[in-house]
Amino acid sequence: MEGIARKASDDRQDAVFVVYNTNTDTRPAWYFLVFRMLDSIGMVRVEPVCVGAEKALVLVTVDRSRQFAIDRRGILREMTVAKATQRSGALARAERRIAAAAEALAPVLETGAWKADTFAFQADGTAVPVDTTAA
Repeated sequence: MEGIARKASDDRQDAVFVVYNTNTDTRPAWYFLVFRMLDSIGMVRVEPVCVGAEKALVLVTVDRSRQFAIDRRGILREMTVAKATQRSGALARAERRIAAAAEALAPVLETGAWKADTFAFQADGTAVPVDTTAA
């Protein structure tokens, strides 16, 4: 986690990490958001939520106490939690939208130009294949 935080800070880039239990899973086990603050880096487990058919997905903490979204300038920001995040099916709708986008991108990902790897971040922020990481 320290390596991921350092990379976000050094690269001045917020990120969403999607974690799968196994290489063959098609559904993520969980998501976490890494975001820059004035004097530190925040990390929080989130879920993508659909707050409206024509609206962009938002990220909400698992306890539904915080909400994050990309604003019109393309900047991640925290906002008041929308009531729509509490609606039944909001998470399932987001999952369907993500699955549809992944299906549309499948031909690009299946060209062999991109390869899924299991990797770890070292404390200096570099990513390395898991089988080469130090204990």
